[in-house]
Order: sequence, then structure tokens, then C-alpha cells
Amino acid sequence: KLIENGSYEQKLDHQLSLRNAYGDWYIDYTLDDQQQQVEIRILNMAGQLVKEAISFGASNAGTYRLNNLQDLNGIYLIQVKTKDGFLNKTVKL
Repeated sequence: KLIENGSYEQKLDHQLSLRNAYGDWYIDYTLDDQQQQVEIRILNMAGQLVKEAISFGASNAGTYRLNNLQDLNGIYLIQVKTKDGFLNKTVKL
């Protein structure tokens, strides 16, 4: 039934997206009007946290720049969570 109604992850892709611009990574978000916590985790391919988790409050639409990634080299999973769901994206840093 999830496929017939559109998958949960597809819905979230409209609310959270990850993009690279000029070597910097950004999270674009569109959320509810009410403030909610956004948590960002960067994991290696073994599932280990490689940077301290980032947490901030957000509402409506905006962009958040991921800082201090220049010392990472390789393939990583960037995980973004909100109260409504998540976005997982594998990236080469």
C-alpha cells in the first residue's frame, strides 16, 4: 500500500535535501511552521560517528551549511533527522 500512495522517503525528499556547492555541503529544508529539532550525523561506512552530531531548531524553509568537513576524505553517510522523518545520503568527501 505504501507504493500506491507514494513512499514515505519520497515525501521526505521534498522536505529535506542535501547539495554540494563549490565544495561546501548544504541541507535545504522545508518544515512545518512550528519549530522542530533537526539532527545531522556524519557516519563512516562502518556506521561509526566521525563528527559530533549537530542539532538545531528550525521551522519553515531554509538552508544549513555543514561546516568542518574539509578534514574528511572518503565515502560517508550524512543522516538528517526531524520529528517527521529522515534523509540518508552517501557522499564522497
